Amino acid sequence: MSFRHKLGIALACILVASILLNVSVLSRIAGPSFLDDDEAGVLLLHSDEINKGSSFVIKNTNSNVGNEEERNIIFNSEEQFSNPSLMLLLNSTTANQLRAYNYEKSMRQSSNYSSIDVLIVGSKFKMQAAKVQSNTWGSHDSVRHFVLATEYDDVDPNCHSTMTKKDVAMQSYTCNSKYHWKKIGALNNLTGLLSHSYAKQKWLGGKKNAAGWLCAQRRFVSSFTKLVGMYTTVDSLPDYLIIADDDTYFNMEHLEEYLIRQPARLEQMGFNQDTSIVPSYNAPVVFAGCKVRHPTQQITFTNPFGGFGTFLSKGSLKRWMQPLYCNETATGYEKGICNKMLHKSQHTYPMRATVGEERYYAKGNSLNDIFDKYIHQEEYFCMHSDWAFGYFANFLNISRECHPGSDWIAEKFPERGENNRLHDIMKSEIYGSTFNGQCKYGNGETKKDLGCHTNATICHYVNETEMLRRHFESISRK
Repeated sequence: MSFRHKLGIALACILVASILLNVSVLSRIAGPSFLDDDEAGVLLLHSDEINKGSSFVIKNTNSNVGNEEERNIIFNSEEQFSNPSLMLLLNSTTANQLRAYNYEKSMRQSSNYSSIDVLIVGSKFKMQAAKVQSNTWGSHDSVRHFVLATEYDDVDPNCHSTMTKKDVAMQSYTCNSKYHWKKIGALNNLTGLLSHSYAKQKWLGGKKNAAGWLCAQRRFVSSFTKLVGMYTTVDSLPDYLIIADDDTYFNMEHLEEYLIRQPARLEQMGFNQDTSIVPSYNAPVVFAGCKVRHPTQQITFTNPFGGFGTFLSKGSLKRWMQPLYCNETATGYEKGICNKMLHKSQHTYPMRATVGEERYYAKGNSLNDIFDKYIHQEEYFCMHSDWAFGYFANFLNISRECHPGSDWIAEKFPERGENNRLHDIMKSEIYGSTFNGQCKYGNGETKKDLGCHTNATICHYVNETEMLRRHFESISRK
């Protein structure tokens, strides 16, 4: 064994011990004993401590708990991590803080560094899981912001504790009925499929926390619109925004090379970005770490398997944030979306397919504005969160069409390109019983699941121990 390899293993062992110590301490204050359901506790990471480069502090700033009581956990990052990661809690992070962190990060990096933001949609009861992510792959140089959304970012922060079994049954009953979509003027081929496929009462009855699962479906969208709203204020976008679960593992070296560095090299060499399978981040493109394709004989619709990540390029975020004035001078992307918002009845499917969001459009709104209102005001959110992002990419055109070289439907049925816009990373797709690419890497509990393979770029259903192991293996091979 080479000296370099031995050194890498030794450093990994030290890092394991330090992270596990932090996780142990964090779990004691972040669980229900510290944040009870009847407490509206707010967790805040302080930039003034972070920017010293020596520590960060987690504080409870709930004025209702004691006399402005603060409970701090200090992690000495100089002693424990060569590149400590700052985990921001979405519910207590402001646009001004993001701006300050952007500046601090830019001062520490070269002018050509990659910029990736990560939004983990997790839980206040599993803070340690996100903390392990943050201090392993989340500490990669390319990660600009590592943000955690929890129940405090829900439309109703108490949803998980106040939703009764009767409420769960009513949600399932309503969303399994096409009448819901007809009632809001949005019954079409797509929503008909969604109503048929929505979580059934029997399936929900088998879950340990059906109410928590239903509440989390809104959380993915509400946290996304909140973060993008701050982007609008700060006027600073990442090269990519990744949205994932708190049991997702990424090899950031692989992803940075695949999504950013290699496309940049090809662009410099003169390759046409319009025909590149993986274009530069300025192109509007949404990737799924694992793409799920619905039966093609029924509908052309794909959605990300959320736990493997959804990747939105800077170009796609710009479309999502673009003000829509819908006047006579509107062209291109804006004109197409305005036709959906204002004149969908004059068009055929798929142009006329919406999920009822057009009722929230006002002149000058962006899609982010529209869906922020939608997610907060709709009584029933009758979409699984993965479907929502599949709809955004495929039917709202924030992603360009898939190319024949990367998508078999685009190759066999080019006429379906209009709503075949969700791309996949490294040919990772689930169709029927076939699992390809990164979709194979989960917890190893099924015959089609290989577990989190050593060379995997993306894994789902990864526990904290496995997260640490995969990260240390990846850095020891550098």
